[in-house]
Amino acid sequence: HKLLQTCYSVMPNGLPGNDRYGSYSNWYVMASIGLYPLSAIEAKYEISFPFFNNVTVQTTTEPLTIKGGTTNMDQLSFVFDGKQSNSAAIAFTKFSKGGHLEIFR
Repeated sequence: HKLLQTCYSVMPNGLPGNDRYGSYSNWYVMASIGLYPLSAIEAKYEISFPFFNNVTVQTTTEPLTIKGGTTNMDQLSFVFDGKQSNSAAIAFTKFSKGGHLEIFR
C-alpha cells in the first residue's frame, strides 16, 4: 500500500516513468483491487490485500465483487464463491465470469 500512496497521484508527475503502454496504470489498478497477473501463459493471479474495502469489476457476464477483510491470521487467505483457499494465487478462469472474492489477512 505504501507504494500506491507514495508513487502515484493526480499531479502531472503522478506516474513513475513513461506510461505509454499503460503498464504502470495497469499495475496500479490490479494492485489496488488485490489481484496481480503472475504469468500470461498460465493465466494465474496472485492474491494480495486490496487497497479498497469493496470493489466491483464488471466482467463479460456477471460482476466480480472483491471484499477485503481482517482476521487474526498470520497468512493471507481468500474465499471465492464460498470456498476457502490458503493458496496465494487464483486462476483467471475461476473469476473471469464473475463471483465473490473475499480476501483476509
